[in-house]
Amino acid sequence: QVDPRDLPGLLITAADFAVGQRRYGQLDADIQADILGLRLASFRTASEGYTLEGSGTWFNSAQEFTTRLALTLKSDNVAIALDELGLDPLLEGEFAEVTASVHWPGGPSADWTQGISGDVALRLERGSVLDLEPGAGRVMGLMSITALPRRLALDFRDVFNRGLVFDEVGGTFVLIDGNAYTDNLKLTGPVADIGIVGRTGLKDQTYQQQAVVTAEPGKILPTVGFLAGPGIGTALLIFTQIFKEPLRGIGRASYCMSGTWQEPLVERLSPEDLSTGELCADLPPGGLNPVQE
Repeated sequence: QVDPRDLPGLLITAADFAVGQRRYGQLDADIQADILGLRLASFRTASEGYTLEGSGTWFNSAQEFTTRLALTLKSDNVAIALDELGLDPLLEGEFAEVTASVHWPGGPSADWTQGISGDVALRLERGSVLDLEPGAGRVMGLMSITALPRRLALDFRDVFNRGLVFDEVGGTFVLIDGNAYTDNLKLTGPVADIGIVGRTGLKDQTYQQQAVVTAEPGKILPTVGFLAGPGIGTALLIFTQIFKEPLRGIGRASYCMSGTWQEPLVERLSPEDLSTGELCADLPPGGLNPVQE
């Protein structure tokens, strides 16, 4: 394994930078030598679809290699950004922002999905989730909402026959050892709101989540952010009470989302399923941090 302490600092400028299928556009980076390895003092990329900037480190402390990154991605054309990043074009949007503070064992080229930990927040505005099958590209693992349109079109033809349009999608994720957990991923739109809790497996590329869909915008799971560490028992009681409400007409439905990113399984839960008071979603050990609304 390369020891970052043996590498020199670099100033990098590239007019058109790419790694594999990912196209970053113009790149400026300041990499500085440090007693523990390399410090990415700053970097910024700018392409047609997005900008990416941040900082990081690649250190060797007592033969323990660790990579850390703090970054922010912004886009004013989500479809173009996804194409440039080599991702399946499952979303359109006029604005997107993703911030992340993450770390993993090993160097920058290590398999980070095996041990990545940290926090991620995302927000998208004014767009739609497209009813497309995952193709030859790579799906966005954190955006399990992209697995819903086809099933919703079956259950709510009058509501979703023109696709899943949104005003905003937002949520935060806690990353623990290659798994991303959320208790507040929400889509708000002109005809429906969706709330999702559960786990996305980054290393095994799987989902284990539960979703609630309501055709009454503004009434999406007000308690979804209360799944907290110390009060996990009470919070789960509140959460399951919400899920056990009668499914009246097209007003509200609950779904279990599992399977792989490429072949997600979305199953509508019956009142009998919900009456057990059990979640089909995976929650992290110790619960999630409280989310302030």
